[in-house]
Amino acid sequence: MIKEKELNKIENMRRLNKQWAVDDAINFISEIASENSIDICADREQVKFGGLFNSSVLDAILITNNEHKKDYARIVVVFNENFSRAETYQYGTSKLIKKHEVKTFGEDLRRQNMRDRSQKISERIAFNVGNKLATSVLSMGYNSKKHEAELEYYEILFSIIREL
Repeated sequence: MIKEKELNKIENMRRLNKQWAVDDAINFISEIASENSIDICADREQVKFGGLFNSSVLDAILITNNEHKKDYARIVVVFNENFSRAETYQYGTSKLIKKHEVKTFGEDLRRQNMRDRSQKISERIAFNVGNKLATSVLSMGYNSKKHEAELEYYEILFSIIREL
């Protein structure tokens, strides 16, 4: 069982095209994904919302990429009680997207630092060299083509989920 606090909301509650049984939705997602050459594992799961006394448990689908089980974030589609609406969540994090965020944040910080005229040029250069070194170490293993492939995977997966 997944707890609500472990999830990050991606899409708000939306009305489904029809009322789905969880197993039928799993089969639909798996079938469309295989037609699009995406190797996923879609499993039935439950998500607990609320605290200790006022909680509810809703049925969900947990979608994992079989080729990148530990690298890609997993997607959770949570259904309401009567299976007419669903919300989409991210479960876990993507290593590559984290590295991309570190890299772009470091680049933005260096650009901003070079525009800051309150420091001497030598201080700005020293900061930028240190920042570049730290960013390089933290984003080691980043590959822009793999990043684009991962974003394309999510885009196709979300388009399949929106067909529910």
